[in-house]
Amino acid sequence: MSPLPPHHHTGFASSLAVSQYLKAAPAYGIDPGLLLARHQIDPERLDDIDYRIPLWRLEALVADLLAQSGDPLFGLHTAQKVDLGTYNVLGYISNHVSCLREMCEIIPAYEQIFGDIGTTHLGIGPHHSHLRWTCQLWDPEVARHVAENTLGSWYGFVKQIIRMGVRPQKVSFTHGPPSDPGAIRALEAHFDCQISFGEAQNSIWIDSAHLDLANPNADPKLLATLLRFADDLLAKINRNLSSADRVRRALKAADPGRGQNREAVARSLGMSGRSLHRRLEQEGTGFQQLLDEARFEAATRALCTSDLPVSHIASELGYDEVRSFYRRFKAWSGMTVGAFRKKYQTTAPLPRRGWPHPRRNTNTAACAKRFGKGIV
Repeated sequence: MSPLPPHHHTGFASSLAVSQYLKAAPAYGIDPGLLLARHQIDPERLDDIDYRIPLWRLEALVADLLAQSGDPLFGLHTAQKVDLGTYNVLGYISNHVSCLREMCEIIPAYEQIFGDIGTTHLGIGPHHSHLRWTCQLWDPEVARHVAENTLGSWYGFVKQIIRMGVRPQKVSFTHGPPSDPGAIRALEAHFDCQISFGEAQNSIWIDSAHLDLANPNADPKLLATLLRFADDLLAKINRNLSSADRVRRALKAADPGRGQNREAVARSLGMSGRSLHRRLEQEGTGFQQLLDEARFEAATRALCTSDLPVSHIASELGYDEVRSFYRRFKAWSGMTVGAFRKKYQTTAPLPRRGWPHPRRNTNTAACAKRFGKGIV
């Protein structure tokens, strides 16, 4: 197998994801219609929750917005515009759960309605718990802003819309800190805590006791209706997927390196291991091949877009010994891990595919003022 290009990824993004970022365009003086036309996205279908575009196309759209806006806090500023309808049924479900624990357990099962942009996992400890989000994008600059948007949206939604009174103990991001101290202050003001950068995970840490704080908007009957609607949406998405694609999604959604055996994946898809084996065989593939593909994609993304130690990447992918990972990666790619990282690693955004734009004022305060947000 030859190495995948650094911008390679599979998956789709929903119209909800497109609209979330698109509605920020006018604040930066960007014409949304021209932006959609440039990226071949049908504006007539943005109100259709079933409309989906390739994930790389959303990544290119956000990269274009970043290039034109020059806003070093684009992710945060778009997060601050999130409202109840931004995530459609996922937002309404979150608004009517009984407590934060229920929200954190339900939403990951349905986040594919929003798209394949990232995966969420809840880690619960006796005193501290964390919500971890793993980005599936390749462009490190886009991934930075999308991660800040995602975590910023989560906290803003819980704090301002549901009003649960939860305050993070800490927030961590895998990317490095902004160069402007004002941007760091703005992020810490939004999250109400200190932020650490260059960490192994994008995570929000909270007191475990807060997971069971009662939601004042809880409505069990309405929640049951919303979950049935979400189930129907998810079933419609899955009907259009092959068994192999469903396995690929399940592998991405599973906690890295864990729950990635055939029986566990088959259970998550509502079938037996034998049935899954038979269906994949009919499609000319097998579970081990798909697992290798998923691990290779996760490994190449980490090697290309981060400075994480190889030992950490190997452990996250389920390898007990880093030597086993080295051997497997060489078999997958035909290159050593070091040679692959040296050739493909980038700390700058990947090429923009033909839409150069002059960068605008990247002063944090100026961009915040234009977007309607003050910087402390």
